[in-house]
Amino acid sequence: AQEVFSGSNTAGTLRILSGSGVRNVTLNSRDGDQAEIEVDMGTVLDGPELPLLDFLNHPSVSVVRAQTADIGNPHVIIEVVDLERVEVADAGLHIESLWQPGGINVHFIEVRGPNVISMLHWERGVGVTQACGSGAAASSFVAHKWGLVAENVSVEMSGGKAGVSIRKDKVYLTGLSARLAEFEVSTDG
Repeated sequence: AQEVFSGSNTAGTLRILSGSGVRNVTLNSRDGDQAEIEVDMGTVLDGPELPLLDFLNHPSVSVVRAQTADIGNPHVIIEVVDLERVEVADAGLHIESLWQPGGINVHFIEVRGPNVISMLHWERGVGVTQACGSGAAASSFVAHKWGLVAENVSVEMSGGKAGVSIRKDKVYLTGLSARLAEFEVSTDG
């Protein structure tokens, strides 16, 4: 891996085994300790059964439509009328509880244009988070399926922006990465 991502600004590819299978990671560009990285997130499948929309209601959430998806982990994507009114902590906890014991990641989205989605996240077992890569990928795919966005989407999250590209049956996530430290891993027992 060190050889692939070291040296000049040329692109390199790395295969990473994740809990959801092998993911191809491509270094698109590099500038010092920052890099733009693209991850092949795989195929988005149908998620767990969706309860009646009434169960997704929370005083701070005006649901337009909802759908579940699975991209190696379960998500429920909820398009809302006004993202700024959503109380993520209360609404997320309530909605995640509908899928116990395993839980589900909850994403509230508002489409801002044919290439822009704004999102808020509740991650199962964690709570409110500032960003979620698999959630951005799944939400963009679902919004595209609904006919709300094009194949290339900028996803705005409180933790930053990510790009999502839908190509054939796969979803690709692109974002900036910064070097925090160097580690050496030994494979010796």
